[in-house]
Amino acid sequence: MADDLGVLILGAGRVSGNHARAIAETTGTRLAGIFDIDEARVEAFEAKHGCPGWTDMERALAQADAQVV
Repeated sequence: MADDLGVLILGAGRVSGNHARAIAETTGTRLAGIFDIDEARVEAFEAKHGCPGWTDMERALAQADAQVV
């Protein structure tokens, strides 16, 4: 929904999947994307969670439709 808070996750490591699930289960939030410096981890996260990803922090902050990081 347009009124949901977009959440950008920083880091596609082990705990990021837990954060993605929590966001999906929390009313009023949506996963806006993932940032990590490791391109392979970003691609794997994108494929699993269906969100955009970035390996450049400035681009992630500028392009993600996120209100929470």
